[in-house]
Amino acid sequence: GGTATVEASRSRNAAVITFKNLTSPGRNEVYQLWTIPADGSAPVSAGMLTEQNISGAEPVVIENISGNKQAAVTLEPRGGSQSPTPPFAVTVPFQD
Repeated sequence: GGTATVEASRSRNAAVITFKNLTSPGRNEVYQLWTIPADGSAPVSAGMLTEQNISGAEPVVIENISGNKQAAVTLEPRGGSQSPTPPFAVTVPFQD
């Protein structure tokens, strides 16, 4: 459960994502954020979400969105992963 709101600016080459009320990950899991390149190349980790991000108290800022079509969130083992573990829990498109 939960929602995500994105504000993307191609001119500023950045996006701000606010998550609200995401279900807490399991005890040994974390939410990891990825950028998904438009050219079909491998997703790139944008870091792990904090409790403040999950609750909506603190938005996530993603810099350098040029060349990316969306952001996605996966549930990963504590410490994160080198590549995303399907399926994506959330996808957030970057629209012009």
